[in-house]
Amino acid sequence: PALRLALNGRASYAKLMQESGNRRLWRSASGLVVATEGGRVVATSGAGEILVTTRFEGPDPLAEPNALLDDIAPARRSIDLMGANRTPESMRFGVPVECRMVAARSTDAAFLLVEEQCRAPGEGHFTNRFWVEAESGAVVRAEQWIGPGVGMLGVEFL
Repeated sequence: PALRLALNGRASYAKLMQESGNRRLWRSASGLVVATEGGRVVATSGAGEILVTTRFEGPDPLAEPNALLDDIAPARRSIDLMGANRTPESMRFGVPVECRMVAARSTDAAFLLVEEQCRAPGEGHFTNRFWVEAESGAVVRAEQWIGPGVGMLGVEFL
């Protein structure tokens, strides 16, 4: 298994380093490390700002993307962030992230486009996008916010 990662106009491939249940740890030759749970990036390192961890309150609606075709689903999680210098003053714990998720059929009926509009107090507003196989529910491509000032991370599951 491999990921194609794109950040700030630079693309790289990441190799699977560790797997534990639904959580996988990937490392690219450029030094970018990402942890995924299913099709979602939940932690990063090597991209400037560090997304230390993601904790969901309740199930992640992305686990059932077809259910999002009929309704807008709220999603709430908290994240921990840290500056690249890893100093105590750069650490922010328990940052609440409030989101609304909705899915629509893409131009290719075999796929859904799931959009997740989020806000995190003190960190801003952002929209994550997930391209999902309609039949299996597997995320094949994503664009995700991984921290303030970092840019959107493009992920392609190969």
